[in-house]
Amino acid sequence: MIINLKKTKYLFTLAVVLFPILSMYNTPGISFLPLSDTIIIFAIIFSLHKSEIPRINYWVLLPVFVSFFLSIISFIWNGFDLTVLINFLHFIFCLLIISLFIENWFDFDLAYLYFKNISIFSILFLMFQYLFLKVKGVYISGAIPFLTIRNEDIIAFNDYAALGSRARSIFSEPSTFVNFISIYLAIELFDKRHRLSLPSVILVFIGIVLSNSSTGYVFAVIILFFWIYDLFNRPDSKKIAIFLTSILFLPIILIGSGGLDYVIEHVAGDGKIGQGVGFINRFVGYNHILNFSQYDLMQIVFGKGMVETEIFSTAAAKTFLFFGIVGLLFVIWYIINSYFRLNFSGKCILYMMIVQAIFADSIFGIATMSYIPYLIKMKKNEGLQHD
Repeated sequence: MIINLKKTKYLFTLAVVLFPILSMYNTPGISFLPLSDTIIIFAIIFSLHKSEIPRINYWVLLPVFVSFFLSIISFIWNGFDLTVLINFLHFIFCLLIISLFIENWFDFDLAYLYFKNISIFSILFLMFQYLFLKVKGVYISGAIPFLTIRNEDIIAFNDYAALGSRARSIFSEPSTFVNFISIYLAIELFDKRHRLSLPSVILVFIGIVLSNSSTGYVFAVIILFFWIYDLFNRPDSKKIAIFLTSILFLPIILIGSGGLDYVIEHVAGDGKIGQGVGFINRFVGYNHILNFSQYDLMQIVFGKGMVETEIFSTAAAKTFLFFGIVGLLFVIWYIINSYFRLNFSGKCILYMMIVQAIFADSIFGIATMSYIPYLIKMKKNEGLQHD
């Protein structure tokens, strides 16, 4: 794979790839602004005088208009709220960057190299953290020392994590880590614009297992289903060898690391300390948001705007809360139509995005920049995939 850096928007591409990692930090001297936003704004300004005029992606721009329309109705009906406005502006900021700049300025080949190297480094670092926790009971933080972390819970975790804690590598939490490496894994396995790397695939699966993340395990199952389908349709000795190696050794690592027991307790425990919270937290949010007694008719139809949620809430629940039934129906319609525009690897990643939207968040916050840029580069005519 040959990349001409003179023709590649390398800084903008790197800013997009690093977005989920840098979002956990404040911008030095501008504490209210995430570092991820600052870097991507700088990348755009730097690229403006060196690049051609970006080609607008109107399919991605459509949610901007719908969100703007529903938010205007919300402001008129519910009254002005500064927090709602800030949340809305940041969401629109991310969507506008995606719709205006990803098509031309986001170089997929270069992004793949960034993605691969960062994923491998983060997995190796997580293995280092995992071993230190197991052997010494000490957690080695992956945070950048001279930067300020935005979330106090992450600061507390880095300071007080001990034996039994889940390693997070260089990310804000285990689910963010597995989101990142799982998207890379889908690209590595199913996209044909690069050579398949056997060691990288095995390493990613090991990283998912050691993360003890229920989200990661679900993603692994989705990828395995796509993998089996891919093997039947395009038999390849190298892929079969990787698949058989994974099937033989990963269950041993999963059981030996205690990851399986942890996830079972985390998702379906009996409610004792630390048990069952993975399941309980997700559905408490649904119960809270879908309590229709708190809404009037206009709020049910058009939503309350992008208010702060008091408890953990999934993207599916937030969509109803923010944009009402109209917004929820639009998102369902949009996802269905997007599915038929994607190649094989894109469909795999979209399935992961849907699952995370139901059980976590793959639409709002840092998730906005985690999935969509790659899906844009996975149209049916890209990557020479069977569709």
